[in-house]
Amino acid sequence: IMCIMAQDKRITLAIIPYHKRFPTHGAPVSDTKDSRLDNEVMRNFRTCTARNHQVMYQEEVVMNDAGTVSVIRSMENQYELVMVGRSHDTSSPHVAGITD
Repeated sequence: IMCIMAQDKRITLAIIPYHKRFPTHGAPVSDTKDSRLDNEVMRNFRTCTARNHQVMYQEEVVMNDAGTVSVIRSMENQYELVMVGRSHDTSSPHVAGITD
């Protein structure tokens, strides 16, 4: 769907994946299966939009749930539509704090 959106000349698309890091070690948090799926989707997206100047890709690193919320809130006046996540599992630690 993202590749299809990116082909529409009327749309400017920004993809901003965030990566959680442990505050003490700085090591990425990994869900194995979910991380592999996310990485594959992002690889495919970057391949299909490699020469499209209407697409921006910028990674963000967050240390905790407050950081995740802060990144999302920082976008509120920059975009007309912000989609967060690819599922609605409210018990996931990756989306904890977003309901605030």
